[in-house]
Amino acid sequence: MLKTPQPRSKDQGFTLIELLVVVVIIGVLAAIAIPTFLNQREKAADAGAKSDLKNAATIQETLLANGGTTYTTDLTALEAEGFNLTVDPADFIILSADETGYCMSAVAAPSETTWYYDSESGGVSETVCT
Repeated sequence: MLKTPQPRSKDQGFTLIELLVVVVIIGVLAAIAIPTFLNQREKAADAGAKSDLKNAATIQETLLANGGTTYTTDLTALEAEGFNLTVDPADFIILSADETGYCMSAVAAPSETTWYYDSESGGVSETVCT
């Protein structure tokens, strides 16, 4: 005699509610992670602009110490000494330079923050050089 298959008491698989709960959890995690990721990109761009300014300041001082009579306003003179930009060259400007000091600026691309290096104060800040 042949046995007929017995119906299962429970279907296998996920219910619609279970799938919706998973989608909601993924959405919440994405809502937390995406702004954090974007903020890290801005911080990295700011760090790159600040680093460029500090490296350029080091080369400015090297040029003057190696027999120069004045700080340079020429970006190609800095590049000839080994200076490499991480920001777009249009976003890095030597605002002023003479025998007593210099002022440079760099713009961090995603955040559009302008950073300044003033040789008088000796540091990077968001304050425009005097």
